[in-house]
Amino acid sequence: MKVHVKDGKVELKIEGEFNSEQLQELIFQIGDARKQIASDPDSLSNADMELPVVTSPTYWTEHSDRTHNQTLFAFKHPGIGWLGVILAPLEVSRLIGYFGNQLVRGATIAGTTEAATPLPEKIEGGGLLH
Repeated sequence: MKVHVKDGKVELKIEGEFNSEQLQELIFQIGDARKQIASDPDSLSNADMELPVVTSPTYWTEHSDRTHNQTLFAFKHPGIGWLGVILAPLEVSRLIGYFGNQLVRGATIAGTTEAATPLPEKIEGGGLLH
């Protein structure tokens, strides 16, 4: 694989048979190459990319000593399969705040205009989700 940052192109020559672990490594390598040539958009909702709408996705979370008291969060992407990260407690707290903030701003649940959970009178914190 050759990454031509100046031209914004990646040269790939892929041949052979791959097991699940090898495909995962290849996906990470291709993702790293894409990261080198793609600039970060101001907003993913306005980005020039196809984002699949997923209903009833499969999630997995785990908080245990195995992850050093951090939280494993994974979901099954419709085109790639399982993707996961391990999040520190501060990041979990931030995500909860971001999702709550989005509900307050008017996100709908299953076509309704009601929040999924009762909302507090005041929400503190927030910011941009990176």
